[in-house]
Order: sequence, then C-alpha cells, then structure tokens
Amino acid sequence: MAKPNEAALVIGLQFGSITPFFPQNKHSVELYLDRSVEKLSKINIGSGKQSIGYEMNVIDLLAVWPGTVANIAIEHC
Repeated sequence: MAKPNEAALVIGLQFGSITPFFPQNKHSVELYLDRSVEKLSKINIGSGKQSIGYEMNVIDLLAVWPGTVANIAIEHC
C-alpha cells in the first residue's frame, strides 16, 4: 500500500480525499477493496476533496468497482 505522500504524488489528491473513481488514474494505480465490505450495507468513500465524502450502498459500489475485491485485511486475534 502506498504511503500518504506517495499516493498524493502519483494521484494528485491529498490523503483523506482519495477516491476510487479518480480520473487522475493515468499511472494505472491498482485498486483493492477488502471483501469484508460485502457484510456492510453502506460505505463511505472519498470524493477527491477533503471536506466532502460520499456514502453509498455497498451493492452499488461493487457493481462499478474498477479494481480487485479480495481478502486483504489482517484479522487480529
């Protein structure tokens, strides 16, 4: 996973505002979503601006997700 300053350099958005639907994806940044979101009904995602976020239905996000959905989270005992 990219560090906040690395993501900002590549994508051009500040940490906390990065959206999975950014048009700035000129560098083919790979996007990943943890499969655990499938257990949720809603999710909040970045909008590209730090002061604005989006809440959407998870089923709608998964329908348009441009990346990979995988088991990537680390479970704590």
